[in-house]
Amino acid sequence: MLPTPAAGSRSATAASKVTVRIREYQKKRLFGGEAIATHPLDVPPLTYETTGLWIEIPGALPTLCAADELHFMGGSTRRSTR
Repeated sequence: MLPTPAAGSRSATAASKVTVRIREYQKKRLFGGEAIATHPLDVPPLTYETTGLWIEIPGALPTLCAADELHFMGGSTRRSTR
């Protein structure tokens, strides 16, 4: 176990296997990013081993963040006023 950063939370690391499957790709406009075309791909999956990080958060954290218009996984839920 790693040191606990806050009361009520725990964290750990472990070996993990990740598999990525890419089924298609898109051509997009350079300026604006608008999709021009989508093309299927037939490629084998890519699998690799890495170290995963698990974090258990206190059950009250999502509610506390929502009260401040924040998302507990990061970022703001406030809409831009631009």
